[in-house]
Amino acid sequence: MFKILLLLSLLFFGCSHENDGPIPLYTEDDVLALGEGFFYSGSLDFNYPIHLLDDSLVVYLDSIWTFSNCSLSEIQFDASLVKDTLLFLTPRFIIEPSSKDCAAPLFRPETTLYFSLDSYEHVREIRLLNTKEKELDSIMVRHGSFLKEIQTFYIDSAIANPALWPYRISNDSAGILRVLDSMKVQSFYWKSIATECAKIHDDCGDSLLLDTLFPASRWNPKDTALVPVIRVCEDTSKTFCADKDWVYDSLKTGKLRIERDTSKYTSLYYIASIDSCTELISLTALSSFSLKTNFGLQTDLFIPSSQETYCDEEVIPSKIIYNLSLMESVQDIVKAREILDQWDTAISVNQEK
Repeated sequence: MFKILLLLSLLFFGCSHENDGPIPLYTEDDVLALGEGFFYSGSLDFNYPIHLLDDSLVVYLDSIWTFSNCSLSEIQFDASLVKDTLLFLTPRFIIEPSSKDCAAPLFRPETTLYFSLDSYEHVREIRLLNTKEKELDSIMVRHGSFLKEIQTFYIDSAIANPALWPYRISNDSAGILRVLDSMKVQSFYWKSIATECAKIHDDCGDSLLLDTLFPASRWNPKDTALVPVIRVCEDTSKTFCADKDWVYDSLKTGKLRIERDTSKYTSLYYIASIDSCTELISLTALSSFSLKTNFGLQTDLFIPSSQETYCDEEVIPSKIIYNLSLMESVQDIVKAREILDQWDTAISVNQEK
């Protein structure tokens, strides 16, 4: 018994130490060997296309690795100029050794930084590079201001009438144009299927008619649809059958028939007059587009100052042309001129107040 107690005592003193506690996950030498941290993704002004020179540039960074939260000492910017007009920004994450044990996620939460352009008066473009010098985002730098405008249109029911296309609803400065892009004739194959009412709620005598109910959904031309042929009365006020009471007999079908239909493909455009060289930054629909309702749009415009001498002469002057079906600006010059020609010839209805 004494030998067992002696052995246990030796084991206890052999394993104990005055510095007993959690074993460090890393040492200062480990941190020194790592050098700097790195990041994978980021954006400038949250992907806004134009930045005003007088404002501080917002630099958003994500997926940042700095070994641990305790080891990040500072975030610096490496800034390099090309011909005084192009600025490359590369954030650097300075790591200093620390023996503290703290939370050490693989990636830090996203970080938003601000970069001053006071020393870069002639910069026209800024590009953000990650640690491996891969370009993540770019932004144009301009003198001027931003302007938000809201346009509201009452959508007349005539805008859905194919006989009236091209058709436009407009006010003094802007409008919505619907044009017919193309037409396609398709042949659909169908058969009638016998249908009986399991529960008739009244009796209208012997005067019965046949009613063919074509599917409301679009058909696939490669398939053959089964179309119910339902017996109805001349005076439907005397008798009726609830939807749930119709019974279909798939063993009793009629001969194969062909139904031809024309599919019309259209586009909607927002067209507005703007000052020369003013640029559309973004367009947002404030409400859903539907007939006999008000439809609202918010435009975010860049207005250049007198210091801006650059203007792209290739752009259609003094017009915004925006495809509402695709939610994107029309950049093709030929396409833009075609749309403006249809705008001039379209049936026009002023917006209802």
